[in-house]
Amino acid sequence: MRERVNTSTSVFQTVSFMPTPSCRRKNRFLCKVRRGLSGTGSTMNLAPVSLFMLVLICLPQTSGDAERTDVKQEMKSMTKRVTSLQESVHTMQNVIRDMIEDSEVPCPVKEGYIKARGLSVCYKIHHSRQVSREAATATCQLEEATLVNLDSEEKVRQLQYTLIHDYVCPTKDWVKFRDSCYQFFPRGREQYAGTFKQCRKIGACAVGIQTAEEDAFLQAYIQRCCSGVPKWRTGGMPRQKTWAGKPRTPFNFTNWWPGTSAYYQTYYPTLVLVWHNSSRSYKWRGDWHYSVYQYPAGAYPFICERKAETSNAMMKYTVQTPGGGCKALDGQRNFTLTDVPCDDKLDGFVCEKNA
Repeated sequence: MRERVNTSTSVFQTVSFMPTPSCRRKNRFLCKVRRGLSGTGSTMNLAPVSLFMLVLICLPQTSGDAERTDVKQEMKSMTKRVTSLQESVHTMQNVIRDMIEDSEVPCPVKEGYIKARGLSVCYKIHHSRQVSREAATATCQLEEATLVNLDSEEKVRQLQYTLIHDYVCPTKDWVKFRDSCYQFFPRGREQYAGTFKQCRKIGACAVGIQTAEEDAFLQAYIQRCCSGVPKWRTGGMPRQKTWAGKPRTPFNFTNWWPGTSAYYQTYYPTLVLVWHNSSRSYKWRGDWHYSVYQYPAGAYPFICERKAETSNAMMKYTVQTPGGGCKALDGQRNFTLTDVPCDDKLDGFVCEKNA
């Protein structure tokens, strides 16, 4: 029986694993499975189906019912890990698909135009108090565009959606995603308390990551603008499993460093984003908050976040329709289409371009 176990072990070493000094001889197989799943030690490059086949081959060679039970528990753990990975991949695919769909219709983003969902049209919203219809039309013509023409129910719905979700950031230093604005400080060096202090100076708080989509956005932007930064400070508090800046909202989404146990997920008081070379992405890890007397220990670049602003909820926007007459989208009525006097000076207007 001993020879058969040694033979199966050598097969595993040849296929996917290398022996490690910390693996006890009796449970060497289980130890190697754990190390392969956690990403430590040697890298396991086998597909999940191949891994199941190898485990089934080695299952009859384990000694005793106790070890067979351990293997079954490991199999259940592996199944949960694979399922979680598949869900993460599915979420990332949805995010990438949305990004591709948005990029298929090129809009002059630098000029302030945004894409209408599901339409080959680009909109630009002008917030100009007391503007006449003639002045709005002339401004659109200068931009080689036209005053928006709501010639279908779909265009009405899409422009209403655009106006309702027209969030803006205070200055160009901020980057907008959904209803949040972010500012990145790759050259900054702050400890946990210092991060909050610096973010408060600009009316923000340390970043909190609530969804997989928000995490994917931050990952993509950081790698595009600030590659090479190994760690970022956030507003995460692993011991309480909350974000300090949103305010005290729980961890609805997690992206822990591979192999981080449940114990170490709540061991450290602060959360940092750390570059994980194998996955080519940032993962969550715990860190100490450190004191000012220990500076520069624990001082890393940081990210600030604040809510985007909406300034058009009470506005009326000049538009035109095929039926003629003077129309406006009224923000006080959820941007419903209403008749207005043609000589009225409204709060803004929308220009459109074909993509």
